[in-house]
Amino acid sequence: MASYINKIVNDTDNSDMTNIVKQMKRFQQSSSIARNNLPKKSTPIPIIKPLNPNHIKDYYIWALVATIFCFFTIGPIIALYDSKRIQKLKDNKELINADKLSHKVGNVLVISSIIGAIIWGGIIIVITCIFFYGLFVQ
Repeated sequence: MASYINKIVNDTDNSDMTNIVKQMKRFQQSSSIARNNLPKKSTPIPIIKPLNPNHIKDYYIWALVATIFCFFTIGPIIALYDSKRIQKLKDNKELINADKLSHKVGNVLVISSIIGAIIWGGIIIVITCIFFYGLFVQ
């Protein structure tokens, strides 16, 4: 930009234009000052945790119980299948993939358990209402 301003100053004979350009050049920040005013970009330091196969949960028992007792069976069946995959990944020392899949299975099981609890609660409420309605009708 400074060379462009110098070229305009040298090429023009118009005194008004020269004064404007000189004023722009006078109040222009130098490149080192402009660089120092920029916000510093800090790079995040990655936190690397060592993966231990014993710390990766496979959720097999939870998936099995959820498959038996929950009416929302799509999630627990997928979780049951993926829990076996987690065990195989741990055996093959693919710990990063096993850890990612473990988190996914945990989330699926939480959602499935909540839906199953809501369905079981609804069934209990309906059975209770039918029972009390039968008592009052007689």
